Amino acid sequence: MRITDLGCLIEESRTNLMLQNQSATAAAWNAQNLNRTDNAAIAPDSTMTASLVARTSTAANCYFQSNIAVTATAGATYTVSRYVKKSTVDGFFGLRIQGTYPVRADAVFNLNNGTIVGTAVTTFSGQSATITPLANGWYFVTLTATLDAGTTAIRVVNGPASGSSVSSWEGSSATLSDAHVWGGNLELGAFATSTIPTTTTSAVRVADQVSVSGALAALLFSTLGYAFAAKLKMPTPLNVGNNNYVLAVSDGTLNNRISNFVVGSSGNGSYRHIVAGAATNPLDRSASFPAGTAHTFGRSVSNVSDTSYVDGIAGAAVGQTAMPTVNQGYLGSNETGNASFFNGYIPRVSFWSNAVNLSGVTVP
Repeated sequence: MRITDLGCLIEESRTNLMLQNQSATAAAWNAQNLNRTDNAAIAPDSTMTASLVARTSTAANCYFQSNIAVTATAGATYTVSRYVKKSTVDGFFGLRIQGTYPVRADAVFNLNNGTIVGTAVTTFSGQSATITPLANGWYFVTLTATLDAGTTAIRVVNGPASGSSVSSWEGSSATLSDAHVWGGNLELGAFATSTIPTTTTSAVRVADQVSVSGALAALLFSTLGYAFAAKLKMPTPLNVGNNNYVLAVSDGTLNNRISNFVVGSSGNGSYRHIVAGAATNPLDRSASFPAGTAHTFGRSVSNVSDTSYVDGIAGAAVGQTAMPTVNQGYLGSNETGNASFFNGYIPRVSFWSNAVNLSGVTVP
């Protein structure tokens, strides 16, 4: 969801390859032994657009899948996501990324208690799954897998499951299980992003950019010094292939910049201080930011010293002799605002127009 009580969501650009993702009965989907009813329940966005999918037979091969396999990059990593909710029978949901059957990755989710029953792959690799609780019994479920070298087209297969088997969740069942389903994406990437609505064609969400420039930027990030404290919640899972930027200021170049980010490979806080190309670059904090947890990341910087803070605890101060002259700042992206996106929520940021001591300062 783009509007929540979690704060500002800052995400990179993504393309949703899943067509007609808010309808289970549209032409983009076909079904086996499954009855589909659109607009059957209130969706996570508070509209009456969620679908009900229910078995019509206890026989094997019960699912609904994307009607046309979409073009994919062999050997690349893809993530499929769905919003799902228990209906009345069983309370399990199966999700699959499939090439030419039986090449696939599977996950089964328990909608009774919000757990992952398990994952399985045939030929694909690197499978992982997540389940995140939302309001009113809804869950956001994801499945990530790396395609094999021979797969260049994939489908999404999903539907209610009995929960007894991961690799054959769509097989025979003792009951006519059902579930609610809505939204979600099929996207190139090792983690899911928020849902991108689609109709008969794929859709692109442009990268989020939160920035300040001109006189206000000069006031906030003066050459005399400044401080900030940002509350953040690291994405789940952490994007290990990308540094997750919290705040970056610059003059539009990489030669004059100050930035704070969380190192994707370690989850540790790090920062840069560069004036005319000369760098304190980078300094890692030993304190880490585990995925899915909230923290305060702070910085107090001047032409005398530079200190970073994690949850109000200071790291070692570094001596400085100059401050870069800057005229722009970016929240949740790099020094030019076009890469290294935070891909998560930043609920609140506090600024000081001088280099105050932030020991003990945490953002509520």
